[in-house]
Amino acid sequence: MAKATGAIKTGVIGAGRMGAGFHADHLARTRKFELTAICDTDDAVLARAKRRFKVPTYASLEEVLGQADVELVVIATPTILHAEQAMLALRAGKHVVVEAPLCLTARDADALASATRQYRRKLAVFHRHRWDSDFLTLHKTLQSDKLGAVFALQRRVSVSASAWAPATDSQTPWRLARAAGGGIGYDWGYHLVDQVLQLVPSEPEIIFGDAQARKLTTEVDDHFTCLIRFRNRTLALLEASACARARAASWSVLGTKGSLQGDERKLKGEAGRDAHAKEFVPRMAKGDPAGFYANLHKAITTGEELEVTLGQARQVVLIIEAAYRSSRIGCAVRLTGFE
Repeated sequence: MAKATGAIKTGVIGAGRMGAGFHADHLARTRKFELTAICDTDDAVLARAKRRFKVPTYASLEEVLGQADVELVVIATPTILHAEQAMLALRAGKHVVVEAPLCLTARDADALASATRQYRRKLAVFHRHRWDSDFLTLHKTLQSDKLGAVFALQRRVSVSASAWAPATDSQTPWRLARAAGGGIGYDWGYHLVDQVLQLVPSEPEIIFGDAQARKLTTEVDDHFTCLIRFRNRTLALLEASACARARAASWSVLGTKGSLQGDERKLKGEAGRDAHAKEFVPRMAKGDPAGFYANLHKAITTGEELEVTLGQARQVVLIIEAAYRSSRIGCAVRLTGFE
């Protein structure tokens, strides 16, 4: 595909499943961005990326940041590296995309937000599940007031161990390593919290978390539960697990006028008063995570607001931090510092 004049030249840091499998692949196909560099510390991974994308490859972030023509850096490395690498890229004058989660602490999120203002650069967090078909459909249904005021919501994701943390011959998958910022709460739990915050028009007050290592590792959680009570008394139960052997409904939503449940393939609801209640099946919206990059291009070139703001990403980090703290002490905690 021919690149448009003025395409944003982009380097991808981390050539793994998301770095090469989504970001580099999309950037190589779109006209608004131009993939000009790929970086990874694994020689074999880097060699595969070079053969696939036929762009210059580098073994260190610093080498990529030294390329004057790289305008945007996409960070798709283990979570523990996100804050440091994003800060280095901002200081080098680059716009930045960070794979979710943004970072591990709200303090790091605040430092990154300050750096974006200091260096006048954009930092976008890839909350890809905001562009999922089921989430878009549910969001539209709630906006229509079909269910009335939502007061209870359950959101669950069950993933296979091989898909979430694929085994390798040489090393422990980084999602199973504490030193890499692993754990399914930081990984999938982060996305579930973000989705729920977009659906509930209230501020979270009380957080209860339970992070368990049950099947894959003893270092980090492979089964994560988070209960959020909002100021308007809405109660949200979130669960991410690599241990489940049977799939539960991905969504269950109760409102004052009706209810809805289902998964990424189909959502099914019922609305109306008692005997007059009628079943409805909302038409599934078309999901496309490439919408993230369409918004990012406008944000960089025209100043349009990012759909995923740094403030929103910080809110999710704050709640995940609180959930893990709750799990450690064994009781619910009151959320502070939510802005």
